[in-house]
Amino acid sequence: MPSREPTAIQVRKAEQFRGHPLRADAVRLACAVIEVAGLDPDGQGRAWGVTLCPDKNCVIRVNVGNQAIADLRSDGRAYLMMILDGKKPRLPRTAEMFKGFEATPGSILVVVDVSDCDHVLATRECREAIQRHALASGYRDLPNSNWDNPLSSAVLEC
Repeated sequence: MPSREPTAIQVRKAEQFRGHPLRADAVRLACAVIEVAGLDPDGQGRAWGVTLCPDKNCVIRVNVGNQAIADLRSDGRAYLMMILDGKKPRLPRTAEMFKGFEATPGSILVVVDVSDCDHVLATRECREAIQRHALASGYRDLPNSNWDNPLSSAVLEC
């Protein structure tokens, strides 16, 4: 994929991300989700992307197609999109589950504290559920170039 130049806003967002107190947690979460979802590195910027500090409440977001599959919020909670295979995965007691994207049948949103992400992402059921959501979301490319910050690859280091 040809490289593209970041916009001034994307440069500012990358600088904001570099100084964020949750940066290390955000990098760990995004790298783990990218791996779990099986996202092809050659598809970044076209099929999937990473946005840095996309809004005041979000530190990082992993997008596939026209849907976010993972966010780390400024309050330290991780939002993970999953499609279950009928059984509820083993989640921490503090986890919350909500209905996900209407356009994706079976989609659920799991909200956990960032400190619980390693546990959640280590469970086979959750890994498979995240991968199913990524596959279901990847039927189309990103809506536009703003859904991937070209500086995210260097910032993520994964």
